[in-house]
Amino acid sequence: MTATISSPALVDIADTRSLRNALALAPTPLATAAALVDGEPTGMIIGSFVGHSLAPALVSISIQKTSTTWPRLRRAESIGLSILSEANRGALENFYRPSRQRFEDLDYDTDGHAILLPGAALQATTRLVDEVDVGDHILAIARIENASTGEDHRPLIFHRSLVTTTV
Repeated sequence: MTATISSPALVDIADTRSLRNALALAPTPLATAAALVDGEPTGMIIGSFVGHSLAPALVSISIQKTSTTWPRLRRAESIGLSILSEANRGALENFYRPSRQRFEDLDYDTDGHAILLPGAALQATTRLVDEVDVGDHILAIARIENASTGEDHRPLIFHRSLVTTTV
């Protein structure tokens, strides 16, 4: 038996829509980055979370340069990163609201200044250690200070421009 494999379609990288559709084929975890800043809960959805190092424990998140939340959030003493799970699906709607309304009617825990969402697949309290300019985004590198997992929680992922979960 012979398997037939179709030829890959070329992507016009100059066409941002075409490139966005191609990049959407790579599943990414949905996460929040959140903290108390000047006593106010501040947070945003992060569509890129990557673990980089075990010693020291380093992760990165990617933020659009047009974000109006990041300039405030980056000033926090610590930032909570929550990898969202099916239990957090309803919380996504909160983060589509204007910044000051995102935490209305939303349960959250704190670890120092870090805000963590209960039911998340991973909760990590981090400290920002560096920022790198990467085109139209900022790559923020953070050191994990504390972490806990909800191993029985299936993480939400963004794949093909849809919110889904692992099998």
